[in-house]
Amino acid sequence: PNSWRYRDYLIRAFNADVPYNQFVREHIAGDTLKRPRFDPVTGRNESVVGTGFFHLGEGKHSPVDILQEEHDVLDSMIDATSKTFMGVTITCARCHDHKFDPIPTRDYYRLITTFATTIRSEIDVDLNPEVTKAGLAKWQVVHDKLAAGLARWEKESLRERLVAWVK
Repeated sequence: PNSWRYRDYLIRAFNADVPYNQFVREHIAGDTLKRPRFDPVTGRNESVVGTGFFHLGEGKHSPVDILQEEHDVLDSMIDATSKTFMGVTITCARCHDHKFDPIPTRDYYRLITTFATTIRSEIDVDLNPEVTKAGLAKWQVVHDKLAAGLARWEKESLRERLVAWVK
């Protein structure tokens, strides 16, 4: 449902003429950069959106073989990364070494272990510090009203239960 965010990220990155080395960093480790790139207009963390690249591959909602599916997802990540940033196909090394391919099976599985630590998570990329503070203040007002209402209900409900129990 959020693939449009990645598409729009690409458009903004190309329009901003983001240097290629920064672009690659954002795709591979945009969520871990010490100095992420922020949109000057919205304050949005652009770097973290680049990592969405990894999760636009194939996947099943209810696979029969879960371990096979996990490996297929990792394979897709390696395939997209190697084709995009290295200009080579690596995934054939999943099964065998090739006479002419530069990546042996041993290195393919080293990449698998690297990508296996990837944790898919949802990050609200639209929040900058000022938006976060304003949103949190609005949330706190609503939360306080709900918490007070819940406390009153619990007190009244407990009183009714206690009275009913004593009878």
